[in-house]
Amino acid sequence: MPDVTLAGVLIGGIPSLLVALVGVGGVIYTQRRADARQDGIAKANREFERESRLLDLRRKLGAEFLSAVWVLGGESRDAIPDGADYSDLTQEETREVNRTLSALRMALDPAGRKAVQAVFDALLAHVGTFTQETWDAIGEAENGLIAAINREQPSVG
Repeated sequence: MPDVTLAGVLIGGIPSLLVALVGVGGVIYTQRRADARQDGIAKANREFERESRLLDLRRKLGAEFLSAVWVLGGESRDAIPDGADYSDLTQEETREVNRTLSALRMALDPAGRKAVQAVFDALLAHVGTFTQETWDAIGEAENGLIAAINREQPSVG
């Protein structure tokens, strides 16, 4: 006859209780791992979105700056004589370049800031000399800035 005493029932139920505890523990462990994985995915998605927005901002500001540089580089020949320099331009004439330069510098990393400075330096060298060589140097610096914004290696040649 089976043992129906309280002690017998408790001892007989221990294996079932252990199985239930292990099962619940497994479910909790699995849920925590799933939560951690989801948190990691969400964090990666947020970082990707942030980087995408930053890249879009850099490209927009870069395009505005480069447009302002090319316009000023072309129009400055009519504004000042040969031998003059950037400082001979009026504040109104340089406003757009200075505004976009400042905004772009704030959005770029150190490599990008070097590249944007190279474009500005090329513009400074062109204004007043107006040679094909200094004009082409703006284009070369532009390629470096675009590569820095897109985090690419600039093409040689």
